[in-house]
Amino acid sequence: MKTVRVLLLMLLAWALLAPGAAAKSFHFSRAEIAAEVTPSGAMWITERRAYDFDGSFSWATYMLDLRGATGVSFAGVSDESGAYTRARSQAPGTYDVAVRAGEMVVRWYFRAADTKKTFTLRYRVDGVVTRYLDTAELYWKFVGTGWDVRSDDVLVTVRVPGARRADLRAWGHGPLHGRVDLDDGQVRLSVQNLTPHTFVEGRILFPTSLVPGAPAVSEQALPRILEEEGRWAAEANRKRLLYRVNLIMLIAAPLAALLLWFVIYRRYGKEHRSQFDGEYYRELPARYPPAVLGALWRWGTPRPEDFAATIIDLARRGYLRIDEEQPPEAPSLAASLVRLVVRSGQDKVVRFTRTGKSENDLAAFEREALDILFSPKTSPLKPSVRALFFGRQPPRPPAGSPDGMSVTDEEFRVYTAARKGGRQKFVDWYKRVEQAARWYDFFDAGSERMRGRTAMAGGILLAGGFFTSIGGAASGTFMLGLMGIAIAGLLLLILSSPLRRRSPKGADQLAQWQAFRRFLTDFSNLKDAPLPALSVWEYYLVYAVTLGVADRVIEQMRTLYPQVQDGSYAPSWYHAGNWGSRDGGGAFASLASLGDSLSGTVSAALGQSSSS
Repeated sequence: MKTVRVLLLMLLAWALLAPGAAAKSFHFSRAEIAAEVTPSGAMWITERRAYDFDGSFSWATYMLDLRGATGVSFAGVSDESGAYTRARSQAPGTYDVAVRAGEMVVRWYFRAADTKKTFTLRYRVDGVVTRYLDTAELYWKFVGTGWDVRSDDVLVTVRVPGARRADLRAWGHGPLHGRVDLDDGQVRLSVQNLTPHTFVEGRILFPTSLVPGAPAVSEQALPRILEEEGRWAAEANRKRLLYRVNLIMLIAAPLAALLLWFVIYRRYGKEHRSQFDGEYYRELPARYPPAVLGALWRWGTPRPEDFAATIIDLARRGYLRIDEEQPPEAPSLAASLVRLVVRSGQDKVVRFTRTGKSENDLAAFEREALDILFSPKTSPLKPSVRALFFGRQPPRPPAGSPDGMSVTDEEFRVYTAARKGGRQKFVDWYKRVEQAARWYDFFDAGSERMRGRTAMAGGILLAGGFFTSIGGAASGTFMLGLMGIAIAGLLLLILSSPLRRRSPKGADQLAQWQAFRRFLTDFSNLKDAPLPALSVWEYYLVYAVTLGVADRVIEQMRTLYPQVQDGSYAPSWYHAGNWGSRDGGGAFASLASLGDSLSGTVSAALGQSSSS
C-alpha cells in the first residue's frame, strides 16, 4: 500500500504540471496568412483565423509585434457576415486599433457560443524588406509567441511578384516539424499542431531588382546569412535527432523492460513443476500448523482465517476448551440492542478456557495466539462499558479453570475493537507466522532476491526518470525519453511482484494441498471412496478454515453423516449448548461459524476483509 500511495502522489504531481481545464476555451482550427511583397519593400498581409469556441465569447484581441517594420496601416476586420466598423462602442460588429510601443493591438466585438467563426484581418507593414548589395531580404515573424492557445493548421504564403523559383531562397524558423516549399513567385511555410507560445518565422531572399524602393544597406549580406542559416540548420537537425532518439527511448525503454522482465521471469519466476499430478489427495499432505499452510498458500502472508484456524487447532490439541453458553440477560433495552449488533444475531456465547496444559512445545506464534485471545483479561474495560455488554457482574469462568484463563468470543470482539495497539498485536503475529514458515523452505530464495533487485531497479528508474523529467519540464522534447525510462521503471516495479516462486518442495506441497482442497469440496460426490471417520474430520476441518472451504465441508457432512445433521456428535474439546435454533450440523457447524467470527474480529482490527 505504501508503494501505491507513493505512485499516486507522483502521478498527481505530474498531472499538476499540465494546464488545467478552463471553464471556457478556444483554439484555432486553421490560420491562413497570405502576404505579398511590394516594390517599395512593404508587405500586405491578409490573415484569416478560424476560431473554435467552447463557451460564450464576445470579443477577441490580435497583437502584432512591429519590430523590423517602419510603420503599419490597418485596413479592417471582417467575418462571414461582412466587414466590421471601427468604433469605441464595444458593440458587436465593431473594432478598435491602437499602435503603441512597437506593437499594434486590435480588439473586435461579436457574439459567439460553442461555435466556429473565421475572422479576417488585413494590414500593411512598411520597411520590412532590406535591400543589400547582393540580395534582398524579408525577415518576418508571421506568428508571434503571444498566442496562448494551439493552432491545428498554419499556412503562410508569401508572394514575391516577378520572382522565379530559382531566384528564391527561404528558411523557416520555429517548430522542427515545419515545412518550407518554393514555387515561382511564392514561398509557403506550413506547420501542423502549432503549440501555444510558439512562433513561425520566415527568412526569404530574392533579387534586389524586385524591390527598388526598399530601404538599402551597403553590405554584402549573403555570406553572413548563409553562414547563420547553415549553423541554425545544423542545430535544428541536432534537435530533430534528439527528438527521434527520445521518441525511440519512449517506446524502446518500456519494451526493453518487458523483455528483461520476461527473461528474468523465465529464470526466476516460473513455478517449478510439481512431482504430484493427482486430482485428489485424501489425507493431510503434511502435519504442520494451519497458519503455516496459510503462508504456503498465500505467498508467505497469513490472513485472519489463519488465526481462527490456529485457535481451533490449539483447542483440538488440548490447550484450550471451547464451551457454548447461553448469553446473560442484558441489563437494559439499550444494552440488548447494542449486544445484538455486537453478536450479529447469534443466540449463544462461546467461551474459550485455557486448560493449563504445558505450552513449552508450542511454536512462538501459537503461544502468541493464545496470549492475544486471552489478553482481554489484562485490559479490562470501564465498569460502565462492561456492564453494557456483559452485565453488572463479570461472567464466571467454568469450574476448575484458573483465574484469568477464560474469555468469551463476545469479550474478545469488544476488547479487540476497544484496545489501543490491538492492530499491532495481529501485525506482530503475522510476522511470527512468516518467520516460522521460512523454516520450511517453501519459497525459492534466489527468486526472492531477484524480485527485490528488480523492484529496486524499477524504483530507481521510475524515480530518476520522473524527477529528472520534472526538472526539465520546460524542454518537452527531452522529457520524452525520460518518460520512457520512468514508464520502464514503473513496469519493472509493478511486474516484480510475480517474480517469485515456490521451491520444488513448496511446489509439491502446494499441489498436494490443492488436491486436498478439491477432496474437501468434492468428497460427497466420490461414491467409491470410503468416508473418513468423524474424528478425522475434526482434524480436517481445522485446515478447511485456512483453505476457506469450511462451510462447504459442513454442508457435505450434513448429507453424509447423520450424527452431524442431528448434532449428536461433538469433539471432546467442544461443548455445544442445547438451546436456540440450529440449521443442522451441530458442533461442526458451530466450529465453522466460530472460525468466521474469529476471522471477522481479526479483520476488523486490521482494517481488512477476510477471504479465501
